Amino acid sequence: FQSLLLSVIGPLNQLAALLARMQEVRADLSRLDDVLQTAQAPGVAFEAAGEADAKSVPAGSLTLRDVSFGYSPLEPPLLDGFSLTLEPGRWIALVGPAGSGKSTVARLALGLEQPWSGDVLLDGRPFSTMPRRARTGAVAFVDQTIHLFGGSIRDNLTLWQPDVAEETLRRAARDACIDERILALPGGFDAVLEENGRNLSGGERQRLEIARALVTNPRILILDEATSALDIATESRVLANLRRRGCAVLLITHRLSAARVCDEAIVLEGGRIIELGAPERLAFWSREDGPGADAANWTPAVRPALVSER
Repeated sequence: FQSLLLSVIGPLNQLAALLARMQEVRADLSRLDDVLQTAQAPGVAFEAAGEADAKSVPAGSLTLRDVSFGYSPLEPPLLDGFSLTLEPGRWIALVGPAGSGKSTVARLALGLEQPWSGDVLLDGRPFSTMPRRARTGAVAFVDQTIHLFGGSIRDNLTLWQPDVAEETLRRAARDACIDERILALPGGFDAVLEENGRNLSGGERQRLEIARALVTNPRILILDEATSALDIATESRVLANLRRRGCAVLLITHRLSAARVCDEAIVLEGGRIIELGAPERLAFWSREDGPGADAANWTPAVRPALVSER
């Protein structure tokens, strides 16, 4: 009798498990339908591989023209009439107190936010109309938030792109001053990182982020406090290497040591430009609410090494 009972109960239990699994699949399909049926956001059209030919690769001129933007239509705009022109190979530092709109400028320049008014142009064309492959190949972004996953260093840098040449990978690591640390690990570029790179220091993780951006050989590099975890000497080496690459750089920083390597500096306050000129001549550094303490940490020995790379 017990054997007969088990032979009946077993299939019933399997049927109950199957019904539960079907409910899970139904919920998964519902979420998938949400994605498939949602209209694409403007400017996020995907073209077939090879559709964006070499002629569509931007030269690297970025323009924000009379841009106004805010995060709430019920409040005044965070940026009001902001303009910036970043020519190929030119470096501009963007500085200012917290909440002045510096990171918002970066998001607008990347196309992550759409301006309320004004234009964001790449080589004179509206950023949103550029082919996606051309945009992502031309502009790279690094901020101070670390985005590393458990897996090999190679996968973290290439994001599983199989066509990244070994020399491109090594040059990116070398310019980010992280190559020696990588090669010292067992397995080198195939060494495995823990989730979020917990087996590396903060500065090493930040340099990996910079190397990842350099793998794409961008024409424009936007750095939002991307060297905040680096000491002054390492920061100067990284910035000198970026200078040699010849890409245009928009550098958001609180450090005078970083801003000094730029051709020009813009001070933002309340979403408006209040000062513009040579980085070392800005009154912002001596203000009570400016990062004056950092200026005291700058040493003249850093400057000549960077100037020689121009």
